[in-house]
Amino acid sequence: SSDLAAAAAAARPPPAAAPAADGGGEEMGDAERHAGIRVAAVTIPVNARGDVLVTQRAFRGIYNGMWVFPGGHVDKGEALREAGAREVREEAGIEVDPASLRPLAVWEGAVASRRRQFCVVFFSADATCGSAEECTMELQVKEVHRAVWVPRELVPRLLDTHALHDAVEMPGVAVVDGKQVPAMVPLSELQAGLGGGHKFALRAFLDSRPEYMTTRHGPSA
Repeated sequence: SSDLAAAAAAARPPPAAAPAADGGGEEMGDAERHAGIRVAAVTIPVNARGDVLVTQRAFRGIYNGMWVFPGGHVDKGEALREAGAREVREEAGIEVDPASLRPLAVWEGAVASRRRQFCVVFFSADATCGSAEECTMELQVKEVHRAVWVPRELVPRLLDTHALHDAVEMPGVAVVDGKQVPAMVPLSELQAGLGGGHKFALRAFLDSRPEYMTTRHGPSA
């Protein structure tokens, strides 16, 4: 599609040996395991304040607790932008403006044991809500364990490699015994647990939004 072509032209994809977990999304059934190349759409939701939504996959399957941006497989006949908006709504209960989806990067991966290849197209999108307090989340219980809006001033810190910011916690939500409850999320968990493809896409996002770097604040190194 034109969306994929535009994203591919703008991206600098790494070698095609990325772990499948970077694709995000639902578990694969037996029929899917031998279906060849799968295309996924992943979206970085941004609220009106500039905060970024990150989710943690449920502790099962190949995704097993990884921190990711919302995303999953593109359905047959579905446009990439439609899939990107749908996945945010299904996984986090957050609406994004479909017209605001902007392609950021393409990430390729393969799982030899399942004879599968992945092509993941990353987007950023504007959430239709304002601040984190106004952006009420409804997590997909079977797929998502936790979610948090990372404050705008802390977003660049997700890519810090020189220090883990253990002392910084952010208010989020978690699924406990099938119910959604408030939870504090350490910034260091996202630093250590964010998938490689998602870090790659986040770097592309920050490169496209220099205001995040020029107004950078947060924990000192």
